[in-house]
Amino acid sequence: MLISTAGVSVGDYDFLTTVIEELGQINHYKVAMKPGKPFVFGELTAGLEVPVLYFGLPGNPLSSVVGSLQFIIPALWRLSGINEADIPQPLTLTASLANDVRKSPGRADFQRGVFSQNTAGEYVVTTAGKQDSHRIKQLSLANCLIVLPKDSGSLVAGDKVTIQPFPWY
Repeated sequence: MLISTAGVSVGDYDFLTTVIEELGQINHYKVAMKPGKPFVFGELTAGLEVPVLYFGLPGNPLSSVVGSLQFIIPALWRLSGINEADIPQPLTLTASLANDVRKSPGRADFQRGVFSQNTAGEYVVTTAGKQDSHRIKQLSLANCLIVLPKDSGSLVAGDKVTIQPFPWY
């Protein structure tokens, strides 16, 4: 059985991790990515014959979407019992940035973007507005995530980046 819960908060008022620890164990807490840092993975065992896996997603809508794409969907494929070699990998493409992108090193960053092909057939991507994790309008306008590595800094128009088109696009 799998349980997925949104609403994990970070800070003094994060009581959910205490509850999970009382009912089982936390195997992983917080990830070095933006959005979605307060991701939780654990097992609920109290009073159960078989442990129940627990995935706690952040409360902001965009953080939950990114966490689902990066962690939940791959975990569901692994749990389905298929061979690891048969698990579908997310489509990734290389695109040129059409605008400058701000980023601080230290966490992988998944920014919303809109990609298309230019007349030469090359992929070009533009960020979809402000990148705050509570801004769902930018998610509705986007057709991909711009994947910026943990150690990278800000980029300028023309730089090559990796993009992940949304699976529903």
